[in-house]
This record gives sequence, structure tokens and C-alpha cells, in this order.
Amino acid sequence: MELVALLTGNLERFLLVLFRVSGIMASAPFWGSSVMIPQVRIALALVLAVVVTPLLHGTYLPAGGTGTSLLLSIFLELAVGLLIGFVGTLVFVGVQFAGHLVGTDLGITLASVIDPISNEQSSVVGQFYFLLAMFVFLAMEGPYLILSALFSSFAAIPCAGLGYPERLVQEVGIKMCAQIFVTGLQLAAPVMVALFLTTVALGLLGRAVPETNIFSVGFSVRIGVGFVMMVASLPLVVAFMRYLFLLMNGNLQILIRAVSHG
Repeated sequence: MELVALLTGNLERFLLVLFRVSGIMASAPFWGSSVMIPQVRIALALVLAVVVTPLLHGTYLPAGGTGTSLLLSIFLELAVGLLIGFVGTLVFVGVQFAGHLVGTDLGITLASVIDPISNEQSSVVGQFYFLLAMFVFLAMEGPYLILSALFSSFAAIPCAGLGYPERLVQEVGIKMCAQIFVTGLQLAAPVMVALFLTTVALGLLGRAVPETNIFSVGFSVRIGVGFVMMVASLPLVVAFMRYLFLLMNGNLQILIRAVSHG
């Protein structure tokens, strides 16, 4: 009863907390997955908001605000949650990009499946890398890292205290989004280099032995080399994914500082 009374007396603060949490539940990896039942996400958002709101009793909140200012504050709180979740998903976007590069180089991009996480069409190789990244994410307690960033955000960005940070576009829109392409190229590099060397070797073989029908055997050889290289490079790929999720944790803290110092 005391908790209910506390929440009732801080209804505006509870709504702001709820919408920030909801933003993360809608966009963060694992939490925002379409595989997770919507009712479960809603229940988790409510539970987290109920737990967090009493802890923010001394947090800044504009008094005597109008309905318009409350709606604006709710929108900004939702934006904070969506931004935190968005930064968390950048690693997975980079991983899928790597899978797309490898699949294109192998010539199997026509073989695509529906990604159960995003409900979008994805290449088979991209889906493989994505699921591997999700396993690594869960093994490293990635969902806890996202929730830890959520709680840190309340300390750095009080409810209804979000400004319009100048560093946000630079940090998120340029630096972090650019990491998608860097991540994709780094993950795909072992297979792409192996396929490039295979193509060069097949070209030299075709010049040395013109009677050989390179076009009939080249496709099969490239796919075989590509899959063998994918399997051989798995330990390196997993280790690099672990590094990426540590980098993701750092990016979340950079985002929070960028928003709070706006």
C-alpha cells in the first residue's frame, strides 16, 4: 500500500520512468526482440518502472507543468530509451552487414530467410552470424549491460531533464553508426580474403591450363573455401564479438554522457 501511495503521489515521474524503460524494451537487443511476447515486455517495463520510481524521489522534475510540457517530457524520455536501445543494436547491425558481405561474395544472397528477431529478410550467412552474436551477447550478460545503462541514465539524465545535446549527432549519428561498416568489414575480412586469393588462384589456373572450364568448377570451389574459412575463423569471430560487446558497453556510457552534457 505504501508503494501504491508513493507511485500515486509521483504519477508524472512514474510515467516518465515508464516511457524511458518502454523505449529500451522496444529497441534494445533481446528485450526488443519480436520473439519476446509483447505482454512480457509490457509487464517487464511496468515492473522496472515501479522499482525505479521510488529510488528517484529526489530527482529533478519540473513542478506545475502543463499538459503540453508533460507530453514533451514523455516524448523526450521515450527518445532517451530508444537511443540507448539503438546503440545496443548497432553491433548486431554490423554483424548482419558482415554476413551480407560474405553471402554476396559467396554468391548465395538469393538464399534468404526471415529474421525472427527483426521480422526482416536476411541472408543465410547474416542470420548465422546474427544468432552467433546473440549467443555471445547472452553469454556475456548483455541484457544486464543494457539494464545497467538504463539505471546509469537516470543518474546522469534526470526525469524531464533532457536537453538538446550538441554532441549527440556527432557521437551517435557519425561515430557509432560508422562503426557498423568497420565491424562488418572486420568480421567478413577472413572469408573475403580467402575468397579473393581463391579467385586469383583460379584465374592463374585458367591461364595456365586453358582447357580447364574454370566457370564450371569455380563456383563450387569458392563456396567450399568460403564455408571452410567460416568454420576455421569461428574462434576468432567469437573473440571479436566479445570485444564488440565490451565496446558497446563503452558506447552506451558515451551516449549517456553526450546526452547529459548537451
